Amino acid sequence: MTSTPSNGSTEFVSIGQDIFLRRAADRAPNADTDPEIILVFGWMGAKLAHIHKYTKKYEELYPTATQILIRSEPSFFFSLPGTRRARLRPVVEALQALGYVPSSQSKLISQPRILVHSFSNGGGLQVLSLGQLLRSQGVTPEIYRDAGTISALIVDSAPGGEGLRNAIRVFAQFFPSILIRIPLTAIIIVLYAFRAIRTKIFGTTPLFARLMNALASPSILPWFDKSTPRLYVYSRADEMVPFDEVKLHVARVREVGLNVKEEVFEDSPHVAHARTDPVRYWNAVQEAWASAVAVVTGVKN
Repeated sequence: MTSTPSNGSTEFVSIGQDIFLRRAADRAPNADTDPEIILVFGWMGAKLAHIHKYTKKYEELYPTATQILIRSEPSFFFSLPGTRRARLRPVVEALQALGYVPSSQSKLISQPRILVHSFSNGGGLQVLSLGQLLRSQGVTPEIYRDAGTISALIVDSAPGGEGLRNAIRVFAQFFPSILIRIPLTAIIIVLYAFRAIRTKIFGTTPLFARLMNALASPSILPWFDKSTPRLYVYSRADEMVPFDEVKLHVARVREVGLNVKEEVFEDSPHVAHARTDPVRYWNAVQEAWASAVAVVTGVKN
C-alpha cells in the first residue's frame, strides 16, 4: 500500500484504483455506539482534497472509525458492469480483512456499525456496484440481521439528472477543450440513443433507473434493511441534479416504507451543502447515525 500524494491527509493509503483507507488511531473510543467503519463514495471527478474535507470532519466526529474513501471518475460511468464491480474488489477485501464482510477465512464481527455516505450520482453508482459485487459473492442481508448490525445511509445531491442535456453538461465540465468536448458530446448522444433502442427492443432497465430502484429497495447494501435510517440532503438550487427529481424519489422511498428523512437546502449548489451551512449539515448526519443506534439498541446516542 502506498500513501496518497498531496491529498491533505497522509494517513490515507491507496488499496486500489481510486480507493483509499485510513485506519483509526489506537485510542479509547468516545462511545461504544459510534460507527466503526465509514464508507465515503465521492462525487464524479471530485478531487481528493475536496473529499478530505468530509473525511476530516468524520475524523473529528468519530475518531475511532476506520474510513474507506472511494473516488468516482467519469470513466466509471462508461465501464461495463463487470468492470465496475471488479474495480471495487479492494473495498470488499478490506471489509473482509476488518471483519465487516464474512469470507471463507473469517466470520462477521459481532454487531458491526457501518456508516455510508454517498455523493451525487457518481457515488450512488459506486454504492450500487458494490452491492451487486457483494451479492455475487453470496453476502446476504440475513447475515447482518443475525449480527444485530447498526447502519445508516447519507445520500447527498442524488439521485436525478439522467437526461441527455444534463449528461452532456456534467461530462463537459471535465474537458475544457472544445476539441475534446465535440467528440465527447457525440459519444454521449450515441450512447443515449443505443440505450433507448436497447430499452425499447430488449426491455432493459437504464442505469439511472437501476440506481433509483436500488436506492428504493431495503438492501442496496446487504447490511441495510427496511429500518435503516436514510438521510437525503439536497437543494432547490442544484443545477446538476434537479430538486424535483430527488423529491419524487424520496417520496417513493417513503411510500415503500423505508426509514427516510430529508434535509432540504434552499440555495446551496451541487454537493456544496456542507460548505453552505456546516452546522446544519453535520447535525443532520449525526442525528441520522443516532437514529440508527436507536433502531437497534433503543438508546439515542
